[in-house]
Amino acid sequence: MAELYLQPSLSEVADFSDFYRKHKLRDCQKKMTLTLESNRRTVSRLFTSGAVFTLRGTEVGQGLLMVHRQILEIVELFDGQTSESRIDALFEKLEATFLQHDELSAQANQTIAQLPNQ
Repeated sequence: MAELYLQPSLSEVADFSDFYRKHKLRDCQKKMTLTLESNRRTVSRLFTSGAVFTLRGTEVGQGLLMVHRQILEIVELFDGQTSESRIDALFEKLEATFLQHDELSAQANQTIAQLPNQ
C-alpha cells in the first residue's frame, strides 16, 4: 500500500527564525559578560605587573579599553532593534570584537610574561 504524502500548507510550517535569533542573542549576552569580565582582569594585570608602563603594554591596554567600549556600544545598539539585517550586522560586529579581544588578551599575556620580574 503506497503511503500518501501531504505537503503542509504555509500556515503549518514552523518558523524558527525568531527562536534562533533569541537563542543567538542569549548566547551573545553570555559571551559579552564573560568577555567584559576577562577584559577587566587583563587590564588589571597589565597595571599590577607594571606592563602598562611599557610601550607595548600601553598599546595593548588601549586596545583592550577600545574593545570594552565597542562591546558596550553594541549592547546599546541591540536595544530596540527590529530590523533583521541590522541585528545580523550587529552580531557580525560583535563576533569581530570578540576575536579582537582574544588577540589583545594573548598579546597582553605575552607582554606580561616578557617582563624581567615575571
